[in-house]
Amino acid sequence: MWSGARPNPSIPAAFSRKDPGEVWPPWAAGLGPPSAEASSPLCASDDLQGHSKLPTWEYWLQFAVLRADALFMILINCRNRPVPSPRLRFRERRGGVCLDDDAGFTLIELMVVLLILAILLAIAIPTFLGVTKSANDRAAQSNLNTALVNAKAAFQSNSQSYGIAVGGVTTPANFPTLFAATLGTAEPSLSFLAASTNAGTSTGQSTISVWVPADGNGIILAAQAKGTQNCWFMVDNAVTEPATANTGYANLPAAALAAGTWYGEAKNGTAVPTCNADAVPATSVASPVSFQGNGFPNL
Repeated sequence: MWSGARPNPSIPAAFSRKDPGEVWPPWAAGLGPPSAEASSPLCASDDLQGHSKLPTWEYWLQFAVLRADALFMILINCRNRPVPSPRLRFRERRGGVCLDDDAGFTLIELMVVLLILAILLAIAIPTFLGVTKSANDRAAQSNLNTALVNAKAAFQSNSQSYGIAVGGVTTPANFPTLFAATLGTAEPSLSFLAASTNAGTSTGQSTISVWVPADGNGIILAAQAKGTQNCWFMVDNAVTEPATANTGYANLPAAALAAGTWYGEAKNGTAVPTCNADAVPATSVASPVSFQGNGFPNL
């Protein structure tokens, strides 16, 4: 493929016109020959001077070839660019003209881009927030599992009792404080607070509220998840415990009072539940509470 003007093809003598009076080519009677736009490199090839000696079929064949060649050159070499950019080809399809490389975008194009970005953000942001909240709940649950593993180890080493004696003397009122200190030594990455009616409330997933009943046969652990502010509980009972008033067992369902390990959730509905192991909240519409024995519930 060449660029610029093409030289006129040589006309063989065998194709000379026989009749000198014949009007040739057909459009010469009134339409006039195609103009030779010598100033345009892409149209210079349309110069058909000298073709008057060609027979009709040969002329039209030459004319079709030259026209097709010129059209092909326009498509692939607009304004002497051998490979137009995708943006330029898009604009040429819309307007049929060649534009400069520094041409900007239209307002409609920018609005379409902004609309697409808004749709993507509307989908991505809620998904991201949902995943973040779920991760915080899982972190609180994981910390409770870690705390219970250490609590059971201390239970076994303390003659199968959660009530720690000091100097051979057992003081039930001190059980939460002493056991929280024992857990803090075993797992320094977490913070353990002795739960009571007005203290020891968990305010974060790394802060564990600890309560031990007076008989030392059970333990309640609580942790509040960041973000969701759901409170998660773990109850481990060596024997069936009574639902004694003003204790952590007061509001537990009957199933969670039996011997075994129980998992609970106090969900942040329209009210943030108190996350205190000594004051497990009763279930309500604003803050539903659930306990089960096969893993944490999902309210």
